[in-house]
Amino acid sequence: MLKFMLDTNTCIFTIKNKPEHIRERFNLNTSRMCISSITLMELIYGAEKSLA
Repeated sequence: MLKFMLDTNTCIFTIKNKPEHIRERFNLNTSRMCISSITLMELIYGAEKSLA
């Protein structure tokens, strides 16, 4: 059962800063997390924009 839907800010913070305590939580709850299609598109857009 899913319990956590991560938003764009949470994903970006984790990708950029890689805080150990959050990564541990992610590893323990991977099967219980998801992101929305909007968050996915925002992450893709941001990644493409940063390469330009």
